[in-house]
Amino acid sequence: MTQPTEPEPKLLSVLVPVTGDLLRVERPASELLEWIIRSPEAEGDDIEWILVLDGPQWNKVFVSSQWQRLRPNIRLTALHSPCGHQGVLLNHGLRVAQGRFVAFAWPGCEMAGRVGVWKELCREAEDGGDSMVAGFAPDGERQAASSDSWLAHPDQAIRGYHRGWLQMQNLAPMSNCVVRMRLFETEGAFSPSILLQRFAWWEFTLRISRSHPVGMRDSLRSPDCRWGWHNYPLNREAPISGDLAARLMGQDLLPKRTLEESLEVNADGLEDLIKDLDLKRARRLLRYLHKAGAPVERIGTEVARIESQLESPVPAASPHGCPAWKEPLRMVLIGDVHAPVHHQLYFLNFFRKLRAQGLVNWRIVLDTVAQPSDVEDAGLVVFTRIRSDAGRELLDYCKKRGLRTLYMLDDNWFWIGKDVPEVYGEMFKPGAPSYENFLHCCKSADTVLTFNPVLAEDLLPQAKRLVRMRFNIDLDLFHRRLRSPNRPVRLGYIGSTRWAAQAFEGLVEAAERNENIDLFVMTNEPPEALKRLPPERYLYQPYVYSYERYAQTVCEAAPDVVVAPLLDCRYQHSKLPIKTIDSAAVGAACVYSRVEPYLSLIRDGETGLFADDTAESWRKAILRLVQDGALRKRLASKALEEVERDYRTEVVLPQFLKLLELAALSSEAVPSELTDFLVQPPGQAGKYIDLDLWARKQRD
Repeated sequence: MTQPTEPEPKLLSVLVPVTGDLLRVERPASELLEWIIRSPEAEGDDIEWILVLDGPQWNKVFVSSQWQRLRPNIRLTALHSPCGHQGVLLNHGLRVAQGRFVAFAWPGCEMAGRVGVWKELCREAEDGGDSMVAGFAPDGERQAASSDSWLAHPDQAIRGYHRGWLQMQNLAPMSNCVVRMRLFETEGAFSPSILLQRFAWWEFTLRISRSHPVGMRDSLRSPDCRWGWHNYPLNREAPISGDLAARLMGQDLLPKRTLEESLEVNADGLEDLIKDLDLKRARRLLRYLHKAGAPVERIGTEVARIESQLESPVPAASPHGCPAWKEPLRMVLIGDVHAPVHHQLYFLNFFRKLRAQGLVNWRIVLDTVAQPSDVEDAGLVVFTRIRSDAGRELLDYCKKRGLRTLYMLDDNWFWIGKDVPEVYGEMFKPGAPSYENFLHCCKSADTVLTFNPVLAEDLLPQAKRLVRMRFNIDLDLFHRRLRSPNRPVRLGYIGSTRWAAQAFEGLVEAAERNENIDLFVMTNEPPEALKRLPPERYLYQPYVYSYERYAQTVCEAAPDVVVAPLLDCRYQHSKLPIKTIDSAAVGAACVYSRVEPYLSLIRDGETGLFADDTAESWRKAILRLVQDGALRKRLASKALEEVERDYRTEVVLPQFLKLLELAALSSEAVPSELTDFLVQPPGQAGKYIDLDLWARKQRD
């Protein structure tokens, strides 16, 4: 006797949370139900509709045997009492969903044509193997020009919903997105935290983007929505702004919970958020949570417990000899679409290590949509590589308001137009907006931060106070893989190929001469020379804008040898030797151009090999490492040893804390312990403090 087969899962489950002010939402909810019942788009064996009712008050609108007979692919689940929480309602829908993919709608969404877009997104996800794919955001879920910067859609072309951009904005459109159902099994349900009553979707997309790409198909546009979740008419509301939500989510403090753990509103993250607020804001937030009914009464017990702790606060820790702040330093990071990696390397690495001490809280905002309200009451506003009109205007606003400002620059924009005129000559020349804006920011900021001593020389005449510190790497993000002894030797190239014609030619020539070589190439566009190799000989990976996913991707590729070419010019001499620490972090030996900054850092034959700017020189150095496995391992091991000793985030952390003290908490005077490391050239008002030199003296 044959066993009955399991029914094939439906393609799509559409979750429809129904909540909010009954007087305002009843009619749109009825119209949505009518469309589901009557429209041919809504029928079919491949789709199911799951209506999640937030309490018994919605029964009169939705409980009817007639429409259930008309449309058997509709299912109903109802909460016994209202919760008013986006994530909890969605979790109740997920609990009964049977589709391979999940989509989302709610009262106020225009539905005509929407199902076709969802199904196309499902096909795109299946063809590409994506776990989550979104189209373009309809106007109702964003604002083209908004006082809420986390909602405003940027003017710049953003390809994909990368983690760094999701940290800045709630970009991925909930109503124009599909999520693979199994993702909720591996990555957890929507957060039930009271603090994310309106923001559970944003937190979910941010959490997923740590380890999964969120695909973008901007050609797929869905109908509009009367309301997004930022302005949906709820009944009782926790008074959490987009700013507070962004600060909470940016610190990754919310636990990942299973579906069964996420069916009721809880207080996840509340204690952590309160610790990161000054006393006045903390008390006001707790008072509002009480007044709002929390909106679940049992949350009141947790609120009362945390409130009692404020009456006898524990003094903040004072790590690494740095004096504790009187209250958490409230920081805002302003950057453009290229800033996420820079934010990670120069700020977020340190923030991850400091978050347990309650010393800082932070938020990241895109420069072109940042508003004065984003920086109000900030203890320090950081402008990362800003060269836009909007960024310049915001820095001027900070100066008028007396807000402390830090400008970070890690690229030599004084020389880039001269050294690479065919690409950057018009953009970075006196009189050009990009050039004048960055120069204005250098001159206006209270403190300018840089890392390379060559760039520091060019910045010093412009800055009021210049601080140089060592760059760092968070080795916790790099999980090195064991290399199979039977696989070919893997050569790695990561970065722009603009400066690498000879190096990349040498790389391909080495692969052509040795069959025991394959290539891993991560860059924006595959170079022409790569096409000389058969596809099975190389792995091409478009550049990854999330630093966490970048580290994961490179470690999975596990290259044995990496090449790091630079041009011999002042612009490139001012670069940071990021390839040095990245290649060491993944366990690879590296071949470098014989130029600065590598000449001052690498010992030829001990921590790396040098190559001249010819394809032959690169090929010979690469093949030497391919053929000598012992040398390859010795160079990689020694390089990693030095990175762990000198560049780990924990090692550089004292410099970062001293930077914060200088930038946010001190006057123009230089603390006495740093006066020996102060350079003030004759005839210049600027002050140059070398924190790297200070840290080395401290260690010695």
